[in-house]
Amino acid sequence: MPYNPAVTTLCEGSDKKTYDCLMQWDFGAGLSYTDLRYSKTVNFTLTSDDWRVYYPQIGHGLKKVAKDCDYVVATKPETNCDVYNETAAAKPLCATSTVSTGERPFETLEQPW
Repeated sequence: MPYNPAVTTLCEGSDKKTYDCLMQWDFGAGLSYTDLRYSKTVNFTLTSDDWRVYYPQIGHGLKKVAKDCDYVVATKPETNCDVYNETAAAKPLCATSTVSTGERPFETLEQPW
């Protein structure tokens, strides 16, 4: 089975004209994806940087801050975790995560700069 680049990808020849890209290599020709292992376990790490949002204040730039609290993570966009219900974390594609940076929380009037 040949591997072809995405259909929106165009290549450029020495004459500077664009054309549809030709097959680059046969599927499974020594590439890392030739050894597939499937699992129902998903592992990933989230840090406070993943939760940070911009806290804009005129004249002080855009500072990124993270609110210390519990978050619910959905592993698929269409997953409804029902975050307002105590059973949210019990759903198979939902998990809770706690962010505790010790930084200034959103609710205070203290300036973050």
